[in-house]
Amino acid sequence: MVKISIVVVVYNVEEYLRDCLESLVNQTMEDIEIIVVNDDSPDHSDIIMREYEEKYPTKVRCIYLEKNLCLGGARNKGILVAKGEYIMFVDSDDYVDVSMCQKLYNVAMKKNADIVCCDYISKLGQKEVWMDMYPNQFMGKLDKNKRKMLMGRSDVMKYLMLERILLIIISKVMPSTENEFARDSAQILF
Repeated sequence: MVKISIVVVVYNVEEYLRDCLESLVNQTMEDIEIIVVNDDSPDHSDIIMREYEEKYPTKVRCIYLEKNLCLGGARNKGILVAKGEYIMFVDSDDYVDVSMCQKLYNVAMKKNADIVCCDYISKLGQKEVWMDMYPNQFMGKLDKNKRKMLMGRSDVMKYLMLERILLIIISKVMPSTENEFARDSAQILF
């Protein structure tokens, strides 16, 4: 069974895409799938995507959109085909530590959490800045209070959308009754 579905949306990132995909195909956790969604990118990212899909056919699946749906719409297309117990988003111009999936999944299992997140390092030129993502606030079971906190606070929503917190969140796929909320939230969040 797939433990984590990683959704990567591609648009004009030919220069960074190989680093991103290398960090994902080399994860220490084996039970992952990488869903790469080409959001009608005008560059040659599609060539790189095909290369990885051919080289890692059991791990990488590609979707090619004929119309640009922007980040949210493209992520939703990835969510629709995801088979994992959890979903993780990685921006295509970023790369992650090769043990990231395993570490986040272990925390999720230990805490029986629906949402797990972590801090990250942002590189600004030659400088590296530690970005605190408030993991204690967001981690754990996704209950009504946590939903209200995530969806109702404009500062959190701004941070989610502008600072790409979703790069480092994995969230449990909800049962069918909860799934409608998850899909609605995805349209709002992404």
